[in-house]
Amino acid sequence: MIDPDLERRVRHGFERWSSGDHEFDPELISPDFEIHSGFGEFGGGVHTGEERVAKWLADMQEAFDEWRLEVDELDEFEPGRVLAVGTVHMRGRGSGVTVDQPCAWILDHAGGLLTRIEPFINRVDEARAIAREP
Repeated sequence: MIDPDLERRVRHGFERWSSGDHEFDPELISPDFEIHSGFGEFGGGVHTGEERVAKWLADMQEAFDEWRLEVDELDEFEPGRVLAVGTVHMRGRGSGVTVDQPCAWILDHAGGLLTRIEPFINRVDEARAIAREP
């Protein structure tokens, strides 16, 4: 079961992203927010703080001209740790190659702010196991 306010904020964030608004709302994220990226050649690794996250985002927008995230399920495993499960759809800007893969995201929150996102493209079961860890 997920806190209704947290569910609303998470769903709204995914909807904004899929509509093309790829900015993180500074009122909803921690100043030391981090995003873990699975795209090694497109800035993979851990990106922490506003400047590094902005650079990662710019690199991803340059690489992909279409980028949608669809969420089918949300669950809160401990206060503030949300597992979102759905699909990622991306299309390469230069190549036109599309990626449609099952995906899970672990989203950590503290004090009402998003502190961390880690995507698990094509690794939903792994994300479920990690989300359950204390």
